[in-house]
Amino acid sequence: MIDFRYHLVSLVSVFLALAIGVVLGAGPLRESIGDTLTNQVDALRQDKENLQLAVGNRDEQIRQRDQFIAAVSPQLVAEQLGGRSVVVVALPDAGTEAVDLLTDQVTTAGADVTGRVTVTTDWVTEEQEAFRRSLAGQLVQYLDPPPEVAGGAAGDLAAVLAWAVSAPDVAAAAEEDPNAATVVEGLRGGGLITVDGDVTQRATLVLVVTGAPTGLEDDADVAAAQEAAARWLPLVTAMDTYAGGAVVGGPAEAAAPGGLVSAVRTGDIADRVSTADAVDTPAGRVLAVWALREQLSGEAGHYGFSDGATAVVPDLAAAPAP
Repeated sequence: MIDFRYHLVSLVSVFLALAIGVVLGAGPLRESIGDTLTNQVDALRQDKENLQLAVGNRDEQIRQRDQFIAAVSPQLVAEQLGGRSVVVVALPDAGTEAVDLLTDQVTTAGADVTGRVTVTTDWVTEEQEAFRRSLAGQLVQYLDPPPEVAGGAAGDLAAVLAWAVSAPDVAAAAEEDPNAATVVEGLRGGGLITVDGDVTQRATLVLVVTGAPTGLEDDADVAAAQEAAARWLPLVTAMDTYAGGAVVGGPAEAAAPGGLVSAVRTGDIADRVSTADAVDTPAGRVLAVWALREQLSGEAGHYGFSDGATAVVPDLAAAPAP
């Protein structure tokens, strides 16, 4: 009986509260509640419009900033690489436009761009591993002395490409070796690279261009991207070993975990290979040129606006005059 009365009282209380709410909502409080809700909606709508306006203003400011930097960049990089030679090595995820603009910037800086090597995805895919091992065994015989880069077949393959397209100094770059053309043709014929220009005219500096990792939705995706980025490290290491200097450039996203710029900045070669992020912007392209110049002094640094950058710009005062 007590339980029944308790439930009955509870039900009566609920219905009474509902009735009071309906009466008040339809009566004296109706206009007050309605006005409050209307005001809140209007305030939210105004906040949204203000945010949209702020974002639009910011985007316009960024566009104008980039226009300004692009306009003055020829003066910022003028003769920074005068008398030097550079080979551009583009990885599969590097956008063509980004590579073109970087190449133009390096040329504006006074460098002789010997050409562009575009590495294909077959360089790292598991399906081509046996083929790469066989090809590396054939091509490595053209190197005397043997490669100085460790890492098995991946290191050997990277070494033969780096040896064929780069040299440690101007004097070594002037020495012709017919085997360089044989190595480049072997890699090209094997579908591992495409070539634009006479890259067997060895360059003293190497600019490696990468793109942004994609599909990073969770920790597993990031871990997979980091593993994928690590497969390119033997190539970057080889370029640094055989050339007079090497820089890896990529968009801001490449400096986040899973990108090659991040892999270089956090890896064993961080004190030898320089990086520049945001190279898909005018400012980033200037940084890439300045990082190449700093490499001439034997110094390395990580520049830009993203994670892992040691400074925004290198100390050009410490770099040798071109």
